[in-house]
Amino acid sequence: MQFPPGYRLGPYEVTGHLGTGGMGTVLRAVDTRLHREVAIKVLHTDLAMPGLRERFLREARAASSLNHPNICTVYDIGEQHGELYMVMELLHGETLKDTLEHGALSTETVIDIARQIADALAAAHSNGIIHRDIKPANIFLVPRPNGTHQGKVLDFGLAKMETAYREHSRLSMGLTTMGATVGTVAYMSPEQAKGETLDARSDLFSLGAVLYEMVTGTVPFHGATSAIVFVELLSNDPPPIRDWNKNIPPELDQVIYRLLEKDRTNRYQNAAELYRVLERLFSRPQISAQTEKPKTPPIEPEEPNVRDRKLPSRQVPSRTSQSSSVSSKRTSLPPRPSIQIEAVEPLSLAHTQKTSSNSSAIPHSRVVTDESAGHIHEETYANNHDSRIRIYTIVIIFIAVLLAIGFLWWRTHASSASIVAATDPIQITTIENLTGDGTLNGISALALELQIAQSPKFNVRGESNFRNALPLNSQPNAMGAAAAREIAQKLGAAIYIYGTLTSVGPQQYKLSVEAIRVDDNRRIATEEEQVIHRQSLLAAIEHIAQHLRADFGEADASIAASNVPLALSATLSLPAFQSLQQARSAWAAGDYVSAGAAYRQALSADPNFNFARIELAFMQLQVGAEPAAKANLQAAAPLLNKGTTAEKFELQALTKLVSGDPAASAEIARQWTEQRPSDAQAYVIFASGLRLSGRFTDAEQPARTALSLNPFSVNAISQAERNMLALNRFESIVQTEERSARFGVHHPGMQLLGAYSLGRINDPSEQHEYIAPIGKHVRDQMHLATYQDNTGQLNAGALTWNAAADALATEPTTASAAISLRQTAALNRAMAGDCAAAHIFLTRSANIGEMSATAIFHRGLAAVTCGDTPTASAMESALQSRFTHEPVAAMYLLPNLSAAIALASGSPDRALALLSTARGPASTTLTPYLRALAHLSLHQYDVALVSFQTVLTNRGVAMLTNTILYPIAQRRLAETYAAMGDKSNASHAYAEFAKTWSHADRNVAPKLR
Repeated sequence: MQFPPGYRLGPYEVTGHLGTGGMGTVLRAVDTRLHREVAIKVLHTDLAMPGLRERFLREARAASSLNHPNICTVYDIGEQHGELYMVMELLHGETLKDTLEHGALSTETVIDIARQIADALAAAHSNGIIHRDIKPANIFLVPRPNGTHQGKVLDFGLAKMETAYREHSRLSMGLTTMGATVGTVAYMSPEQAKGETLDARSDLFSLGAVLYEMVTGTVPFHGATSAIVFVELLSNDPPPIRDWNKNIPPELDQVIYRLLEKDRTNRYQNAAELYRVLERLFSRPQISAQTEKPKTPPIEPEEPNVRDRKLPSRQVPSRTSQSSSVSSKRTSLPPRPSIQIEAVEPLSLAHTQKTSSNSSAIPHSRVVTDESAGHIHEETYANNHDSRIRIYTIVIIFIAVLLAIGFLWWRTHASSASIVAATDPIQITTIENLTGDGTLNGISALALELQIAQSPKFNVRGESNFRNALPLNSQPNAMGAAAAREIAQKLGAAIYIYGTLTSVGPQQYKLSVEAIRVDDNRRIATEEEQVIHRQSLLAAIEHIAQHLRADFGEADASIAASNVPLALSATLSLPAFQSLQQARSAWAAGDYVSAGAAYRQALSADPNFNFARIELAFMQLQVGAEPAAKANLQAAAPLLNKGTTAEKFELQALTKLVSGDPAASAEIARQWTEQRPSDAQAYVIFASGLRLSGRFTDAEQPARTALSLNPFSVNAISQAERNMLALNRFESIVQTEERSARFGVHHPGMQLLGAYSLGRINDPSEQHEYIAPIGKHVRDQMHLATYQDNTGQLNAGALTWNAAADALATEPTTASAAISLRQTAALNRAMAGDCAAAHIFLTRSANIGEMSATAIFHRGLAAVTCGDTPTASAMESALQSRFTHEPVAAMYLLPNLSAAIALASGSPDRALALLSTARGPASTTLTPYLRALAHLSLHQYDVALVSFQTVLTNRGVAMLTNTILYPIAQRRLAETYAAMGDKSNASHAYAEFAKTWSHADRNVAPKLR
């Protein structure tokens, strides 16, 4: 069942959707009696079946009896139309699972969180309540002002309910299923896995598994299915913690191992005992080391031993355009390493040793025991212990020698067909231009990236990542393979591609490219092409890209099916390639104007450069130049059948997006991700379509996937942060920015918004700290203007909006975005009561023919807010005549604008009727704001309060619109309380508004409209 904003569950009014899990749907809501925000978990209908209903009520009542600062409080339970729901406190922050995805935690943080959870379990266990499902997803971290976190255990009682549901439905644990079940099993105690009666010590084992993951970055027991995890859990010990993290204090190491004892009698016998141990450990002053998964130590590349004999090379598919001016020399097998047999560790007869699945691991051989070897000498062995020992020794030495020989053979003879896994990030670093011709800088690496990225099999990260991560003043054409490897390792790549372009004569070159493993610096492949003419360089790159794909293990049929020559997929114009690289560099820096100019130059050099045209359209959508983006996509469409699979998907998805149909765009992008699961851009657009459809929670997973595929992609970071903003995950934004800044990808404007929303900017010095890094580039200027307007610094905001708009107006590819910015700036000033300032912005861009639907909408709202109903009606007519076929305009923009006009005309009932049909990305902010104004007109203060509270609940969504809805709703909330005679709440609400506008201009005295 759907629970849209405004839906009622008893006295609770839904204001948003927080997520969906195995047990049910979690909603954000307001208690209309207490005006308190709450979270509501509505259980799946199947869980309301007879027997389970009574158990749910019994468990929920028991959970509600728990009153502890580290347990999520249960306020209420209820049932409506056969649906059971539980009302809990609304927590702000993120789960431990989310936190672990951000990176390492300090030892102090690990122990602090652990002791809090132990204290919570002690309280629950003393009341006879066992959790049964302790895992990172059920531990919530609420940020404190001092930078620490308050841990909260979620879902007490529901785990038992879920178990009962499985028993009732006769569902197994799904021993061959993958995914969520495996995730839960990874934290189970052995006795829980075996179906034995549980006690409090089961929760302690699960907490031990959580602690193991916190200090190592991985769960203690792995497996692709539940069955495999069960075998590991019941039979084997977890890998030593110090193999992952050598910085962990020995005392914490011992605590975790004791918690993970398979025999529960060997664990801590109660949570209170564990808490006391952790409390003592936490009080030690030297607990401050950073826990992190260690990386393989850097290995300086050595000159490989040259093989004496010729090696067979794989055949690659023939191309439609083969250049006779290119000759090839290929070596695709790894060089012979120097290996000492003595380095091979002897096998132990006491246990079977686990090995890594990495292809470079020594294959494990099982030692044959007496019984499996036969019975010929059984009596002799039984009576002659010394002989048995000698035999074992000989067997061990023999097997060790065989393993060493096998390892040596593998290193020197193994085919590269299985070298590269789909999950191995391949980082294009640099192809150093040593020709002395600066016009060739960067072209080879970029063209190689575009060609290898055609493969649906591999995760290829672009050379722009590498350039962004270079130390200040470093040049990619003067670094060498060792430095390239160091940066690739820093970027988390499994394989890096490095090469050189050297002159061998007038406009004749030798292009050499190597694919090398980052961990051990082993060469996977070496490719070399002789280029006898400058114009043949791109053909040589095509050859090398095809050969590398074959070397990486891609089947010939797959290469043939997906390979598109550069002449069709991109361009054969070297100047066009150079302009594309310049455009990407400018875009990464947030300089949309220079990026637009460079894209325009690329298309001037080759008007059929569809790849650049589609990339430009995507950038134009990000900056708000929808009309220009639409024109570019229309121009690219006739060449669609000649492009790559990715280009076809992207053009179709962006066309739906720019046409106001984000849901259709998301569906196309979803299909794209199925065909190309390693393509980060597919997930970026998938997440964008979902977010613009208002499905913020659903957008979270594809946004995260894009970021995991390419953590340093400007597009992936931007999309992930926008979705974090929509979900009020401001801490995650700041953490993402802090991490990405270390790799040369920094959005100081977004970091400013995240820090501001967290309340970290409280005085001029703190404000300067976050504003100082913001330069003159448009991307960050837009965020700065949004911050200034939201803090009441409208005079400074006006200057920033104008500067950004003026810059965009100078470049034809971004000029329409300048118009959009000025309409937004006008709306903010209108809402703040400064209609004179709003009028200035409106008059600077009066040609609505060049406006997007959103720009027209903002212009109409600004006009009606300032009492200019005729202009607002004209904008309403423009939307109706030009954009009614676009779902966003028809379902969101028009109903809201028409409702605002109805309000201004004194028809609040009609306004409410119009607003009831509104659906869209900001239907949780602007729509409830207008609804609240309508209820105020009808003197329905209680209902108005709930609608204003809905706006405040969705602060991040309001900020995504670049408007000042949040502070204005704060002020309106205070005025509503005052109108009701509720002085206490009015005073509190005014104080909150004053805090938000503590930096406001002195002459700003909003006459709220």
